[in-house]
Amino acid sequence: MWTKVIDAYKDANPNVNVELMVDKNLEDAISPNMKAGNHPDVVLLATGRKLALTETLIKDKALEDVTSVLDMNVYGEDVKVKEKLVPGFTDTLATNPYNDGKTYMAPMFYSPTGLF
Repeated sequence: MWTKVIDAYKDANPNVNVELMVDKNLEDAISPNMKAGNHPDVVLLATGRKLALTETLIKDKALEDVTSVLDMNVYGEDVKVKEKLVPGFTDTLATNPYNDGKTYMAPMFYSPTGLF
């Protein structure tokens, strides 16, 4: 699935380089680079995992504000991202861990929140 998403993104944005890393132990795979200052732009990682990378990033206030993504149009559709979500779904501590009115983590498939 992710290769198809990346291919579609590259078709729409030919000047962007996308590198995909899929790993059962993603924390082990990306942590050394992150410690060296080479952070990924986007990570899909659930909360509640054994190595707790998501929770560590929350604690360290190392998440970026992604609120503006909610106002973007869904690719190929005439609807905004926030219109696809149940009202209030991004107004929780799971998506707004700092309780500052901004969204730092996005829900996916209405399952437990992951870092994105």
